[in-house]
Amino acid sequence: MANDTSPRPDLDIVEMPATALAAYWLSLKKLMDSRKGGRIVQEEMAAVSEPTIRLLLETAFGSSLPEEALRRLFAAGRRQVLADLRRKLDCMARTLLAMAAGDNPQRVLSILTALFAVPPVREAKAMETVYGLVEKVRAGDTAAGDPAAVDHGLAPEVLLVRLMYCLVVVRREGREACRRLAESARSLFFAEGLVLVADGFDEAFLRRRLTLHRRSLLTDAAGKLILAEELCLGLRARYSYEDLWRVARAYLPRDRGPAA
Repeated sequence: MANDTSPRPDLDIVEMPATALAAYWLSLKKLMDSRKGGRIVQEEMAAVSEPTIRLLLETAFGSSLPEEALRRLFAAGRRQVLADLRRKLDCMARTLLAMAAGDNPQRVLSILTALFAVPPVREAKAMETVYGLVEKVRAGDTAAGDPAAVDHGLAPEVLLVRLMYCLVVVRREGREACRRLAESARSLFFAEGLVLVADGFDEAFLRRRLTLHRRSLLTDAAGKLILAEELCLGLRARYSYEDLWRVARAYLPRDRGPAA
């Protein structure tokens, strides 16, 4: 379960700047205007690897639903994406706090699985996998990939095993091991947290900092999801490029925006 070596999507709404997200949709509009629009969208639906963008395209262009129904579906999807992100950031934050406190990995895993309505892993089996990974890495076995490559895009069962791997390593080797783990982490939230743990910040400070960062990430992600929804609906409604740009500009930071 921890040897998930599937490549990351080329696009990631959570991590990409709002300007880059707007530029994606505006570029798609240019392609639709220069070629047969329907065919371009079908090709993009088949090619795009970002799951939220693909779902927006499939829902908007693969159905004949009215805009009102599409907005309800988009809102439901947005709630799912944000709930999943919030839960995964919570798992990362609690793992980082456990590193600072020197908490027991099995105890921490029991708390993390409680964040899910249906636990994604069996705790005993997961910890058996974790300790097996620790021994494989120590022996130089790279067949399982990098078990410290923590990423919010991972499936929950893979994420939990990787977080517990990191926690076990830090518990055995000390906080300084966090610097090495941070080089492997693919989540900026987790990587920055690891560095703070290595720097010796206390648990109370870490909790405040992680809470603020998590809140900022969720707010930013929510805004970008709405931006993507509105631009997708604008494409479906055949807005002109200029009008689509006006929609994008309304949702972008006021100090910058993609070139029109």
